[in-house]
Amino acid sequence: MKRVVLWVCTLLMTLMASVCVAGTYSPYFATEPPREVREHVASRWPDYEFEDYCEVRGTSKGDYGFALLHKQSERILVGYHRVNGEMKYWLKNAGAVPQGKEEAWFDVGTAGWIDETDWIGNFTGRQVYDDGLCFSVTQLDESGESYEKMVVYRWENGMFRLSSYHKTEGGGIRVSDDKLDFIDWSNVVYRGAVQGAVQRDIRYVSFNALPTWIDDAKAKLTVAPNLKDGAFTAQKVKFTGGQKYPVYTGPGEDYVRSGNGKGLVSTNGWIEVYGQKDGYILIQYSIDSSHYRFGWIDRNALPEGTSVPAMDFAGISADTLSEITQDTFLTDDPLFSQKKLCSLKAGQTVSWLAVLNDDWAYVLVNVNGKMMCGFVRTNCIVNG
Repeated sequence: MKRVVLWVCTLLMTLMASVCVAGTYSPYFATEPPREVREHVASRWPDYEFEDYCEVRGTSKGDYGFALLHKQSERILVGYHRVNGEMKYWLKNAGAVPQGKEEAWFDVGTAGWIDETDWIGNFTGRQVYDDGLCFSVTQLDESGESYEKMVVYRWENGMFRLSSYHKTEGGGIRVSDDKLDFIDWSNVVYRGAVQGAVQRDIRYVSFNALPTWIDDAKAKLTVAPNLKDGAFTAQKVKFTGGQKYPVYTGPGEDYVRSGNGKGLVSTNGWIEVYGQKDGYILIQYSIDSSHYRFGWIDRNALPEGTSVPAMDFAGISADTLSEITQDTFLTDDPLFSQKKLCSLKAGQTVSWLAVLNDDWAYVLVNVNGKMMCGFVRTNCIVNG
């Protein structure tokens, strides 16, 4: 049965142009694991089944090995890097692979010239060279009769990155830095693309969090606004993945925490950075496709060596106050949901810090003794 499933899996992977061509499947391991790997697994995870092992050889940084470990409904991907002739442990990410009690295995790419195909598997008549630096994890369905889930990782820009996946039989999803492409293999139809980014670094990928199909992707994926408007000029920063940081409405813990006191930003999604003040950086990120947020996080979240300019907010320490001219509200999402942080009353005073798109004033306000920054419509405020 495994050989039949493998044949189907290999065919689809070729058509998807993930170009991860499988070799002969062993009932035990895709590649025999070396002694140091077996010993490490036995010592570190003695209660887990050693489900499969493979190696991807010849990357720009040398050879890598991967182990699948399985216990009940949990599966772990463990990575190794060959250093001085021995495989050294470097990765553990259960999120990178499908979970469940059903059987799973590796397939490994092979280098060579292959027939090029279009989106839905039609041959173009040309040949392209595949470096073979990829591997996949395939999981059977509950019946054990066909595969249901698959994820492919390819060596790209000095790391293994998510290349394609599917979560349902017959639906293939190709992954790029700024979009997902959807192929309906059941009807051999290209269904289109959804703009947005998902985490591709194998160290931080969460297979369970990836969109299942197009509607799910439209609800989850977002695109960074790339603002370029005075103080709100976005700087693209590649944060270290797999981290979460508390978000505040102003530059410090003395300000109200966003999200009703629960605001967190994950570095697995996009984050725009605008500047820093008092040890914090002003950012914008997405919560979902209809709700974004401006907020502040500790500048220590920045990758080492990243330079971010100071925010030029003259009003943040100025004595001059501005006045709210009509009842309105404060928001940390002026561009999308405009969700209310708090109400502002006519006659209330605030510090006007900056302007966004001429329509929104970024202000500092004291509400019942609590300090927060946010946006108010410019037609509801006048300079003092």
